Amino acid sequence: MLWTLAWRNVWRNRRRSGLTLATILLAVVLGLLMRSMQYGSYDAMIASTVARGGHIQVHGEGYWDNKSIDRSIRADAATLGQIMTVDGVVDLVPRLESFALISFGDRTKPAAVIGTDPTVEHRYTALADRVVEGDYLAEGQRGVLLLSSLADYLGAKVGDEVVLLGAGYRGQTAADLLPVIGIFDLAMMGNLETGLAYVPLVAARELYAAPADQVTSLSVMLGDGDTAWATADILATMLGTEYEVMTWHETSKEVVQQIQSDSAGGIFMLGILYMVAGFGLLGTVLMSTMERRREFGVMNAVGLRKGRLATVLFIETLALVIVGVILGLLVSLPIIYWFHLHPIPVSGDLVKIFQDFNVPPFIPFALDPGIFVAQGLVVLVMALIVASFPIVSIRRLHIIRAITGR
Repeated sequence: MLWTLAWRNVWRNRRRSGLTLATILLAVVLGLLMRSMQYGSYDAMIASTVARGGHIQVHGEGYWDNKSIDRSIRADAATLGQIMTVDGVVDLVPRLESFALISFGDRTKPAAVIGTDPTVEHRYTALADRVVEGDYLAEGQRGVLLLSSLADYLGAKVGDEVVLLGAGYRGQTAADLLPVIGIFDLAMMGNLETGLAYVPLVAARELYAAPADQVTSLSVMLGDGDTAWATADILATMLGTEYEVMTWHETSKEVVQQIQSDSAGGIFMLGILYMVAGFGLLGTVLMSTMERRREFGVMNAVGLRKGRLATVLFIETLALVIVGVILGLLVSLPIIYWFHLHPIPVSGDLVKIFQDFNVPPFIPFALDPGIFVAQGLVVLVMALIVASFPIVSIRRLHIIRAITGR
């Protein structure tokens, strides 16, 4: 009965209720679109970070603070098999990374040299698709893949031989003459890397005089990224103290900080948005309460307790909010789904900004159910706060004054 009475009261002033619903609907739609766009961007940043470094990295103790090839680890079949037995682990990307001076003609430039399994590397970083000249690396091949900016600086072309000189394993000299197999353009990294080269893992071990099966890191790929912390704890216990196990949250702290900073800004904007919507709802509720004081006085005088009057007002507010939220979800869901399937491309100067943060130049939208639940809960809390004002007014209602209009 109270619900029926409250629902009828909501539509006694259709224009006012309609404007209130429109305010709530607009706030919900804008809030969902903004958070979905933010979460979609975060997912793209995380996917790019994980593709390059894995959900988890396994390397020698102390390697992360002092990236020396001397702190490399053995990645023999037994160790790899042991890691692959852990639930959730779907793949491993072995890498042997160090630095070298790369020379061609009269030009020399320091560069990071990454030895990797070409097949597995392409599976996650799509490196082969970024080759703009020449060919991609093949397993066991003696050759080098140069970043386009590095090749331009050296003046090296496909087929030329470049000299690599650096410090090898355990103080040995790293020196080799390798042909340029291909040139790639790693646009995702913007200008963060001007010197970068890839070589097959076997060629890297020969260059740095590293033992067979030696790697500086193992990137662990998981089926579910949400299990990264739990899986890292399992691996750390399994492998022992001579290994260092870190999740992508630890190896890419700048990405985590960027996400946290942007999310905080988004929450602040949402707070302003819902504050505006809340004051609109509050205005409607207070105006309705003041206009109906005589009605409340009469109803209280004939026996309807103040508690039930307050309940009716609470239900009216709640009904408005529920309808507004449902309409907001129905309007926003198709829009978010469309942009989830067709991300918005960016152009101009924004492309460079996206590249500097290692994300594709698109604005994706996320379909995370948590976004919809969170926005619904926020609006519900707002409704509970707003509903408390007319309840207090009813509690203080004086029958004679309300009926006489004083």
